[in-house]
This record gives sequence, structure tokens and C-alpha cells, in this order.
Amino acid sequence: MLSEENGFTLIELVIVIVILGIVVTSVSAYFASMQEQINASACKANQLSLIQAQKLHYTHCYFNESDGRYAEELEELIPFIQHESIPICPSQGSYLIVEDGGIICSIPGHKRIN
Repeated sequence: MLSEENGFTLIELVIVIVILGIVVTSVSAYFASMQEQINASACKANQLSLIQAQKLHYTHCYFNESDGRYAEELEELIPFIQHESIPICPSQGSYLIVEDGGIICSIPGHKRIN
């Protein structure tokens, strides 16, 4: 008579652990990619907010100082932003004002297309 043993062998446990490791690695890579896409979308929304503040700044200068001009520093836009603070890029990029008054992020993948 053969005796029947209960439980798993060491080989079976190792195989299950290896398979779980592969699954966890692939899922975590997927979520890291999704997180970067979320950060890029949030950054583009921040740029849109800053562009709207830039337009309000230009209009304010045009009607109050008779010379419409864009802000040269981000701090000039604070009175025209809803929460009165400069938004921060979620990926630690920095916002820059370009020649035509536009706003861009220093991270290339975060550039907003108008």
C-alpha cells in the first residue's frame, strides 16, 4: 500500500511563488505607466489654468495700464489663479513662460498641445 501525503512539495511551492512574482512584476509595470499618464494629464490641466491666468493678466494690463502685456514671472499670475497659488507639476517638472506668453512644463512629455 502506498501512503498518501498531504500538502505541497517544495518544487510546487517554488513554481507558484515564481509565477506570482512574474504576475506582480507585470502588473506593477502597468500601474507605473498609468501613473505617469495621470501625472501628464494633471500637468496639462495645470498648464491650461496658467494659460487662462496669463490671458486674464494680459486683459487686466490692457484695460488698466493701456498696454496689454503677458506676465514675465509666474508670480505675476497669482491674483488671476483660482486658489491663488502656482500649481505644481505632479512629476516635479517646472513651469516656464515662453516668448508668446504661453506656459510649458520642463518635462517633454507634458507639453500641452493647443
